[in-house]
Amino acid sequence: MLIGGVLVVVALGFVANKILTSDSQNNPPPGPAPPGKVWSSEHGHWHDAPVTSIPQSIPLNPQSPTVPVSEPPGPAPPGKVWSPEHGHWHNAPAESTPSESGKQ
Repeated sequence: MLIGGVLVVVALGFVANKILTSDSQNNPPPGPAPPGKVWSSEHGHWHDAPVTSIPQSIPLNPQSPTVPVSEPPGPAPPGKVWSPEHGHWHNAPAESTPSESGKQ
């Protein structure tokens, strides 16, 4: 009975936390952006600002398509893959091995 009560309290706390913080990834922290950074509402953190010839005073349209960024020269860092949409390295997806169940 005590364990059930503890689980209910923990679950309620989790739900309350999610409700109260659900918007935190979509909105940048208060204050100005760090130099050379832009907020990514998709990822909930700052990204390097794209290098453009657009003056910084013109707001970027979030609905406009992004221009892919070329991969830098040289080999990829271990465990990373280039994201042209984001212009930086991402963790490589985990590789899966073929199932042993198909062998006889």
